[in-house]
Amino acid sequence: MYKRITILCMSIMIAASLTVSASAAGANALSGNQEIHLDSIVVDQASRFVTIKGDITAGEGSEVTARVIDPNGKVDYMNQTTSGPNGAFAFTYVPNEAVSGDYQLSVGGEGVNSPVGSQFEIGEAGTIAGATLSGPDSVSSGQSFDLTYGLQHVGQEVAAEDITVTYDTYKLNFASATSLDEDTFAIVGQKESPGQVRLLGVHLAESGTNPNKSLMTLTFTAKTDVSSGIAAIAVAQVMTANQAGVETELSGASYQVQINTIDKTTLNDLIDEARQAHDTAVEGNHAGQYPTGAKAALQTAIDLAVKVADNGTATQEQIEQATTDLSAALTAFRNSVITSIPGDHNHDDKLSIGDLAIVANVYGLQEGDEGWEAAQSSDINHDGKIDIEDLAALARLILSW
Repeated sequence: MYKRITILCMSIMIAASLTVSASAAGANALSGNQEIHLDSIVVDQASRFVTIKGDITAGEGSEVTARVIDPNGKVDYMNQTTSGPNGAFAFTYVPNEAVSGDYQLSVGGEGVNSPVGSQFEIGEAGTIAGATLSGPDSVSSGQSFDLTYGLQHVGQEVAAEDITVTYDTYKLNFASATSLDEDTFAIVGQKESPGQVRLLGVHLAESGTNPNKSLMTLTFTAKTDVSSGIAAIAVAQVMTANQAGVETELSGASYQVQINTIDKTTLNDLIDEARQAHDTAVEGNHAGQYPTGAKAALQTAIDLAVKVADNGTATQEQIEQATTDLSAALTAFRNSVITSIPGDHNHDDKLSIGDLAIVANVYGLQEGDEGWEAAQSSDINHDGKIDIEDLAALARLILSW
C-alpha cells in the first residue's frame, strides 16, 4: 500500500501512517518571485518505490532538482527534471540500498534560493512473495526497451492476476504488454491511464500451480525530448486469486533505468557530407579525379558510420568515435584527389611519347649540372640523375595510362 507523507518546509519526523495534503503554506519555499510547492511524497513500502510531486511557480520549462539523503547520511538520489504544464514536476526512484529509517529530501529550482526540505520513512525490507521486474540498466532517449515481469516466492496456486504498473510519464511512454507464453499465461484485459496501466492475466492449464517464473514483457519507450536522468517503473499492486476465487495481495516490485540523451546531429550531418563527396567524385587518371578504389574505401567508412547512427542502443561515446573515424576517412579521401599527373612534362593532362621525348632530351643530366633545376622533374625515381631507369619508369606509366 502507498503511504502519503505530510510535506513541511523544515525536516520534521512524520508518522508513516499519516495521509495529509502537502499543499499547506509551510511546504512552500520563497525566493524572490518564485516558489516551490511540494504536493506529496508517496512511498510504496512493499516495492520501496518513492514518488515526489510538486510544482514551481516559474512555470513550464523550469529546471527542478531533487536530492535525497539516506538514514546513514549518504546521498541516495540526485536528479534533475524539467517542469511540465503549470510548473508541475515529479521524481520517482527506488533507494539504492535496503536501508530503513528516515530519508531527508530537498527540492530546489530556478529562481529559488532556499530549497524545500522534508523527510519520509521507509520501513524494513524483507523477502516476501511478490512481483519481479528486470531489464536494461540504461537506454538512450528515443529508444524502446523491454522489462520482464514475473512472480517469485509465491507458495500458493495462482489462477488469475490483477496487476497495476506505474511509470514516470515525464520520461517514458508505455507501448505494450506481451505474454511470454500464451499457452500458459494470457493477458485478457488492459486499461491505460497517464502514468499507469492495469493488466488482467490468467494462468492456463496447470501453470498456476507453479507461478514463480517470468510471465510477460512490458515494452516502454524513453521520450526523445527528455534530459538525461533516472526513470522509475513499479508494479504498484499485484492481486492474485486461486481457482476457488480467494484473493491474495502480493508485494510489488520496482525498477530504475538510466536514460542517456544521445546527440547524433554531427554524425548524421557528416554522413550526408561524405555521401555527397562520394557521389560527385570520379575515379581516373586525370587531375581532379580520384585514384581507383578511393570511392570504395570512403563508402566502407560511410557504411560503418551509418550502422552506428542507426543503432538505437549506441552510446554517445560510440557516436563520437564513429564521427571521428568518418571525418578521418573523408579527409583522406579528399587528400587523395589527383592534382597533377606524374610524368606529364608537357602539361597536356595525359601521358604519351611527347613526355618521353622531353625526358630523353635531358638524358644524362645529374644533380649539380647546368640546367638541372629545370630538368629535375624528369628524375622520376628521385635518385639525382636522369638515366635509363627514368625513361623505363615513364614508359611503364605511358603503357598503363
